[in-house]
Amino acid sequence: MKNHKNFIGGALVGIGLMYLFDLGWGRRRRALLRDKSVHVRHRIADRLSGTARDLRNRTIGAAAELRSWLRDDAPSDEVLHERVREAIGRVVLHPSAVAAEVSVGCVRLHGAVLEQELDRLVRAVRRVQGTREVLNELQVYRDPDAVASLQGS
Repeated sequence: MKNHKNFIGGALVGIGLMYLFDLGWGRRRRALLRDKSVHVRHRIADRLSGTARDLRNRTIGAAAELRSWLRDDAPSDEVLHERVREAIGRVVLHPSAVAAEVSVGCVRLHGAVLEQELDRLVRAVRRVQGTREVLNELQVYRDPDAVASLQGS
């Protein structure tokens, strides 16, 4: 059995060498093999460097976010107001219908909002860095047809 494996292995090596060192086409085949191996090596290097860059950027971002959460300095009311407005704009279809007032980390929400957007809105505002408390004084509507500020896209 072992002799058969050695024979088959030797035959395959011989066929491969004959294929690569053929007088007529051997030079071309070796060049193609070299070019393909260089191409594969470059693709692997590109993928690995992209993955390493992505991992490095994610690590730096996570560390920066952790540092910002561990800092005790609260943002000014103006900065917090802008952050809250940004959060409102991301989760509500009609952000101009919702008003926010900020005072020492306390955010008071008032205006009109659709019922299906209320929970997402309050959660998003609570998650804003620097928010200590959220006062929900929103008027909740099930149907946007009753309120002009909730109509349109």
